[in-house]
Amino acid sequence: MINAPSEAAGSRVSEALMMLDMEQRNVLLALHYGRLTVAEVATQFGMSPALVSRHALAALRTLRRLLDQGAP
Repeated sequence: MINAPSEAAGSRVSEALMMLDMEQRNVLLALHYGRLTVAEVATQFGMSPALVSRHALAALRTLRRLLDQGAP
């Protein structure tokens, strides 16, 4: 059985992810879906761990704002 509310929420999250800056989206996906550490993401993308953390925080804040606004 398909859970329509869960699918709708997943679709909203996917659409909101696409609205993020590309670097923020890539960092967030690597951390949360790829299950990489901050250090691993930093090495993979050639950035400092501090920058990885800043991108992740900015991405999460933007996602929260977009989803709270009902967007997309």
